[in-house]
Amino acid sequence: MNDGIIPRKRRLFFALWPDDDTRTAIEYLIRQFSNTQGVTVTVMNLHLTLAFLGMVDADAQQSIQKCAAGIQIRPFKLRLSECGYFTKSRATFIAPESCPKGLERLVRELGNRLVECGFSVNSHQFRPHVTLLRDSSEPDTLPGLSGVDWQVEKFVLVESITHAEGVEYQVLYEY
Repeated sequence: MNDGIIPRKRRLFFALWPDDDTRTAIEYLIRQFSNTQGVTVTVMNLHLTLAFLGMVDADAQQSIQKCAAGIQIRPFKLRLSECGYFTKSRATFIAPESCPKGLERLVRELGNRLVECGFSVNSHQFRPHVTLLRDSSEPDTLPGLSGVDWQVEKFVLVESITHAEGVEYQVLYEY
């Protein structure tokens, strides 16, 4: 019996979460798109998604946390040096020229563990990127970048919370 209490579901995803210096460097890049129409991603929401989980209840969240807790991340360098545009989602982004082995390994291990715990994982090819603008028009030209170097030493479980003012991403756990 649940006494009429409906378990709260949360919209969750795993991500790389930039440190303050990396966040500041990415924020600087966003300013280079000042002539592009679109909604700038809130600086505190900047991230690189590893796995989107969707709406998750408390029991599933506990299972997810246990799956991720066993992953030992090996620090790696991620260089964000290329700009791009997703036509379908109308998003302007920054991405690495190629996916570093450390990131490939992390995404593969996280995906395998989630599957072992009974979760489905998006089978689309992983394309690492950090979204800078949403609902944007395609930039006339993409600015040449000197790039952002990001020393990755952890990943996080994040909750996406929708407010009247917009979306807020809140880090729940670090791994």
